[in-house]
Amino acid sequence: ERSDHRMSTKTDYLAMQKQYYDAYADQWRLDFRDPVVGSYDAHNAWPDYDTMLFKSFDTTDCVALDYGTGPGRNIIKFHNRFKRIDGVDISQINLDKAVVNLHANGIEIPNLYHTTGDNLNMIEDDVYDVVFSVICLQHICSWSIRDSIFREVYRVLKPGGKFCFQMGH
Repeated sequence: ERSDHRMSTKTDYLAMQKQYYDAYADQWRLDFRDPVVGSYDAHNAWPDYDTMLFKSFDTTDCVALDYGTGPGRNIIKFHNRFKRIDGVDISQINLDKAVVNLHANGIEIPNLYHTTGDNLNMIEDDVYDVVFSVICLQHICSWSIRDSIFREVYRVLKPGGKFCFQMGH
């Protein structure tokens, strides 16, 4: 009986997350980019992303996955650093806005995956050299869901791949 309660709680939590990000994503526009991301331009200007996120390794020939891609801000920001960056998000609306944002920035549309928020089931094993996540994981306060995400990231990473993430505190 307890496992049913936990499953219901996990399902409810993921539904709440999706509803929350769908509502914010629905407000996002090319001329109003702050919904979902917070301050889009301030995040883009923050130097730690450039100096710390991929510190100590060359990303030039890497294929990456942006976990929690939102409207594709980091696909745009880092597209010159990687061979390709795919994106995954809990909100299909976010992914639709990412297509608009990427197109407006002249970037070829990569693989964009919709997730339930606790898995990467749509991605095969050993696909990515790098998985990264920025201003996303701190919004997932359920340990079991965060643990599921970490396990899935490990699964989709190639042997020797890197998981780079930023969490606000």
